[in-house]
Amino acid sequence: VSQTVTFGTSDTEMFVTVPLIDDAVLETIESFFGTLTNPMGFNVFVNEPRAQVDIVDNDGVEVGFDPVDYTVAESDGVVNLTVRKFSNSEVPVTVVFNTLDGTATAPGDYIGQSGVLVTFQPSEFTQTVSVTINQDGIVENDEVFFGRLQTQPGDTTVVVTQDTANVEITDSDGVTIGFEQTEYTATEGMDASV
Repeated sequence: VSQTVTFGTSDTEMFVTVPLIDDAVLETIESFFGTLTNPMGFNVFVNEPRAQVDIVDNDGVEVGFDPVDYTVAESDGVVNLTVRKFSNSEVPVTVVFNTLDGTATAPGDYIGQSGVLVTFQPSEFTQTVSVTINQDGIVENDEVFFGRLQTQPGDTTVVVTQDTANVEITDSDGVTIGFEQTEYTATEGMDASV
């Protein structure tokens, strides 16, 4: 932007407007310089000919689980939860992952996690968080636990939109019953044991 600034006889300050483009991309602070050149007039001098202008980003990045519902068999041993960054960023973005008990409880049904940092580099849009599932050998109803995402303390650049993943663990344990053999012989008139 090039502009001529003219002071009137009673003016002591003037403002120059520089249009900024809101690009909807999370970025570090960007800077440009304003420079005063070619002073004209009698006894006109430029005291500070250059000023730095810092552009502070106003964009936040949305992060969340996608999908939010998962089903895993107890015998699978692990469930992989997908965390997605829904918009661009020019800087790394980090959220915190934790597990929360529901009817499934740690450490018996799954290995709980707390404070796990999930970081996206600028070119990354998905990350995977793996949670170990325990096959406990107990016949039980299907159980649920939760994955939870949150921002780091003081971080205002990330918006967590789908913050909870619901994980259903289907039971792989069962009681097996059957005959010890497939054919038996019994004598008429006597009780038969099979």
